[in-house]
Amino acid sequence: MAPSDITSPTTPTVNQETRTATRRSSPSTQGFATVLAIGTATPANVVYQDDYPDFYFKLTNCDHKTDLKNKFKRILYTYVLQVLNPKIKKRHLHLTEEIMKEFPEIGNECMTGSSLDVRQEIMAVEVPKLAKEASVKAIEEWGQPMSKITHLVVTTLSKLLGLNPTVRRFGLYNHGCYAGGSALRLAKDIAENNAGARVLVVSSEMPSINTTIGPSKDYFEPLIYQILVADGASALIVGSDPDASSGENPLFEIVSAHQTLIPDSDYDISVIFRQVGPIARLSKRVPDLIAVRM
Repeated sequence: MAPSDITSPTTPTVNQETRTATRRSSPSTQGFATVLAIGTATPANVVYQDDYPDFYFKLTNCDHKTDLKNKFKRILYTYVLQVLNPKIKKRHLHLTEEIMKEFPEIGNECMTGSSLDVRQEIMAVEVPKLAKEASVKAIEEWGQPMSKITHLVVTTLSKLLGLNPTVRRFGLYNHGCYAGGSALRLAKDIAENNAGARVLVVSSEMPSINTTIGPSKDYFEPLIYQILVADGASALIVGSDPDASSGENPLFEIVSAHQTLIPDSDYDISVIFRQVGPIARLSKRVPDLIAVRM
């Protein structure tokens, strides 16, 4: 080791001084983390729920699979639209017939073909765009200069906002459905343990590109995922001790954000990565597993 690389134990390095200053200047806050602003964004392409089975089976060239299509319709109409949320009349999807014609491998049957690279290439461009749109709306609603943002919790890669390079960034990837919950949990801890922190939380998902596959009678579980999801992004500004003098107006308090593992449920919700793309699986036990533990 060269002499210039040796640091005396009695002489703090720049990193040590920085860490010490950070500890001294970041006391805990007085109250709960609060949501100070919300922004959302969706793709322009809309498919109405009543039309979705026909759209999906036509898109994947599987209109001839009438028995499978009828089963798909029954689950969508009797469970999702009547039980889960009958007020949801449409879904926003980036995937269109034009995209499918250009990249037909996206519609291959489960466990066949190779489309992972194509999916990733599309999402690398489009997912950050949605994230940026939602973030801009949240920042505008917040009404504060972007320079006040101290932390970024993002479930997608987004460099489009031009945030200060000193913003502390946290990336959460491949979390699936609970990405937003994980991001809120982290944002709450940051906001409540760093006085003056303002956390931009961004979640952007595009399952129409990421997980759409052709329907197969041998792999029905992935179809349940197709019934439940659509594309979109949301962004929040999270912080404790809102500054009313500058116009900050808390919308909600984040009283609790935590995670609990359900015993013996390892394979009831899972995503496996194959060349055909991510394959999401939801077992029929999921509603009961969640219901008895809510």
